[in-house]
Amino acid sequence: MTPNEQKLPTNANTSGFYANPSTESYNSMHSSVHDLDLDVSESEDSDFALNYRPRLPYTKGFKFTVTRHEPPEPYGHGYDTKPPQRHSNWKSMSLVECCLSEPTINGQSSVGHTQTLTITGIIRTGYDRGAQLVEVNNTMVAKIYDPLYYNEFNDFGHRENVVDNAEGDYSREAIAYETLQQSSAARSVTPAYFGTWITEIETVVGKPSVSRKQIREVPLILIERLYGECMSWISPRLLRKRVRSLILKKVLCAEAVIYQAGVNHCDLSPRNIMVLGSNYEGPSVAITDIQLEVRVIDFNIAEVLRHPHYYNKYFDPASLDQWKLHLPSPIVRFHGCLNEFIPGWCSDDEDADKKWLWKHFHKDPRFAPVEYSKQGRPIHRASTIGSESGASIGSGREKTDTISKKY
Repeated sequence: MTPNEQKLPTNANTSGFYANPSTESYNSMHSSVHDLDLDVSESEDSDFALNYRPRLPYTKGFKFTVTRHEPPEPYGHGYDTKPPQRHSNWKSMSLVECCLSEPTINGQSSVGHTQTLTITGIIRTGYDRGAQLVEVNNTMVAKIYDPLYYNEFNDFGHRENVVDNAEGDYSREAIAYETLQQSSAARSVTPAYFGTWITEIETVVGKPSVSRKQIREVPLILIERLYGECMSWISPRLLRKRVRSLILKKVLCAEAVIYQAGVNHCDLSPRNIMVLGSNYEGPSVAITDIQLEVRVIDFNIAEVLRHPHYYNKYFDPASLDQWKLHLPSPIVRFHGCLNEFIPGWCSDDEDADKKWLWKHFHKDPRFAPVEYSKQGRPIHRASTIGSESGASIGSGREKTDTISKKY
C-alpha cells in the first residue's frame, strides 16, 4: 500500500457507482500458469478453433480472488519506456491466441496479500469495450484490463496488440493514481484509490464440442464507487445557465488541481467527469444552496509529468515548481480549447468562451494572475508566482500538451 492510499472498504449499501449499476460462483484457481500447456498452434479449421472468444466472465455474482500487484513501468502515450517484448508473430495469431500466448502480467505480485471480490453491479462491460468496469462488494469499482475483450482494431482499421494495449492502460492509470495520492487536493477531485491487483481468470477456449480451460493473469485497479451521474449523461440544456457554468467551472478547477499535482489527464471530457449531488437540477434552488462536487476519472492515457520515463522535448519538469503557490489558470490552459464541452456546456463561439473563462477565473485568487501577450494570447504573469524577472513564464500548456493537440 502506497502512502495515502485508502484501505479497502468492508461494506456499504447496494446502489450504484458512476451511476446506478445494472454468474455463477467462481472459485479462484491457484495452479501455476507456468505449468500450463500453452500450445496455440491449432488452425482455424480444427475443432478446437482458437478464434472464438469465450463468454464474458464479468457478470453479476461472479466471485474471484485478487492478489496485490506492482505494475510494470508505464509505457506508451508520452513515456519512453520500452514496451515488454511480445511474440514476434503475434500478427499471425487470432486475438484469443495472442492473449493465451501472454498468460502472465509483467510486474511483481505480493504473495499472501489477497482479497475476495464479488461483482455486485455492472457499469460497463462487453466485447471490444476495452477495460471492463464493474461494482464489487457493493463498495468499490474494479477496472479490469482484460485484453481478451479489447478491440483488436484501431480507429483506422489497423490491427493492434491487445495485450500491449491492456497492460499499457493498466501501467499508465496505476502510476497516475499513485501520483495523485501525494496531493490532498488532487485526492478530493478524483475517486478514492485502493491499489493495483491481479486475478487469475479461467478461460474456456474452443468450440463447444472440443474445448479446454487455461488460466490467465489479468490486472485491475480498485477505486471508490461514486454516487452521481456521468457529465455526458446530463442534458445541459435542461439546466439553468448559471448551473451549467457552476459545473463547468468546477471541472476546470479540478483539472488545474490535477495538473498542479503533476498529472496531465490528456482526455478531459464530459464522459470522464462524474457530477455528485442531487439538487442542482431543481429550478427553484438558489445557486448558493446548490451542493455538488465533481470527480475526474479515467487516467489510462494520463501523463505523470515528473516521471523519469516521461518524455516531451518541449517540457521541463522543473516548470511545475511555478505552481506551488498558485494553480495554473484555465484562462491559459483552455484558451480556444473548450471544444469537448461545446455540446451544451459552453458556447460554440470561441470568443464567447474566452470571455466566459475571463469572467469566471481572472479574479480568483487560487489561480495565477493572467495577462495578454503582444500576440493576444493569455499568459501567466511571472512576477506574481515566484519568478524574479518580469518576463512571463510557462503557460502550463506546453506545445505538445494534449489540450492543444486535440483541438
